[in-house]
Amino acid sequence: TGCSDDDPAGPGEPEEPRITTVVIAPESATFTTIGEDLQFDAAAFDQNSSPIDADFVWQSSDVDVVVVGEDGVAVATGIGTAEVYATAGSVVDTANVTVTLAGGPVREWASAASGNWNDGANWSGGVAPGVGDVAVITVPGTYTVTLNGDVEVRNLVVGAESGTQTLDINGNQLQFTNGGLLGGAELV
Repeated sequence: TGCSDDDPAGPGEPEEPRITTVVIAPESATFTTIGEDLQFDAAAFDQNSSPIDADFVWQSSDVDVVVVGEDGVAVATGIGTAEVYATAGSVVDTANVTVTLAGGPVREWASAASGNWNDGANWSGGVAPGVGDVAVITVPGTYTVTLNGDVEVRNLVVGAESGTQTLDINGNQLQFTNGGLLGGAELV
């Protein structure tokens, strides 16, 4: 038998590296306050599982829960769950994000209608928020929530993606002891 330089089983040109995998770290995160932030990192790998340089596009599945900057820094914006995506080329990885507010029961405004803060029927669970509670007014729509007495809550979250939510303190005192966020809302 002889040997030939035209052996079809011989090695060919190496395949150009291409992104086949993206990995986000951490894989999940839980935020316990509105405004809390966390740096997400991403790495890309080629078809041989070797690291490869890549530019990442960062996105959030729900900006009412978490926003993420082009540098991978995610900021909690509201209560709920969402996903953070890192995309390089056509390859994407996902990290799960949960935002809760530590410290007390969450009382959510129940409708997109104006009403009295102190009326428990306007809140989830039938109880108006008070000391130690987390008050959340994020139902989309244009409406006014009016205080009819002094109120102290642990956290306050006001503002939805659409409409204008107005919190009228009505000459009363409103205190939140552990932070608050008034995104897209009015305080009068």
